Amino acid sequence: MAKKNEKILCWNCDGSVSQHLEQCPYCGVDVTQIPENPPFASPFQASPQIDSTPKPPYNNSQNFDVSRDEWNRAIEESATDEEEEEAVHASRREMIALLLLLPGIVFFLFGLVLMLFASDGKLTLQWNQSFAYFYFLGAVPLLLLGWRALGVGKK
Repeated sequence: MAKKNEKILCWNCDGSVSQHLEQCPYCGVDVTQIPENPPFASPFQASPQIDSTPKPPYNNSQNFDVSRDEWNRAIEESATDEEEEEAVHASRREMIALLLLLPGIVFFLFGLVLMLFASDGKLTLQWNQSFAYFYFLGAVPLLLLGWRALGVGKK
């Protein structure tokens, strides 16, 4: 059976060093002599005179109670969230109104062009003037719905 290669920890860098070596292959210090006060204490070797337990990054005596002012501020912030949500709904209503108004205006103007500029009942592009009434009929509901959705005239 082969003998296990036993290793020791370097006191300077905590590298795994063979027992038979005198110098650490990682940092080059002499591992046969351990200094009285090493420059860096190993976290793996407990020393009775040094407390190696790290201190917590927070204060243990913190009070987690919420004051009434902080509570009211948080409620006001949630109220502003509701106002933002209402603003989103308002902008959505305005977008719907515009999407209804724009095609209504286009159809209305196209019908008006057909009525005014048709010669012998036809427009130069060969659109029949009798279709103007269909454009007017299609434009009126779109204009009314868009006008109502936009809220023009309401107080």
